[in-house]
Amino acid sequence: MNLETPGSIYEGRELGYILSVSFGTVMDKPDLIVTCLIGDDEVEIGPTATAWHEHKYLDPAESGAVLPILHVNGFKISEGTIFGCMDDKEIISLFSAYGYQVRIVEDLENIDQDLAASIE
Repeated sequence: MNLETPGSIYEGRELGYILSVSFGTVMDKPDLIVTCLIGDDEVEIGPTATAWHEHKYLDPAESGAVLPILHVNGFKISEGTIFGCMDDKEIISLFSAYGYQVRIVEDLENIDQDLAASIE
């Protein structure tokens, strides 16, 4: 994704706000689906950590949907990440408790099919 991709929202150079921006984007737009790509370093920032609860404000009859994609590579500028140290079971438990249907995508050979199946 880059600034030249049609329909993309580039939140800026500051970490922590993209998930909130995504939820705000779908409010009152029932036909809109937003995918939000978040790095595991950004997940540790306060605003993003809180934003995982914002789906509770969405009424499916009046608002669209946000499909957060967490890219866990275990790295940030200075050291490892908390999510990079978690196994799949821990990540699934955490986000299931937040109210999300978690899907772990690891097969890069079939990533298009795997991600498409996540939307259905």
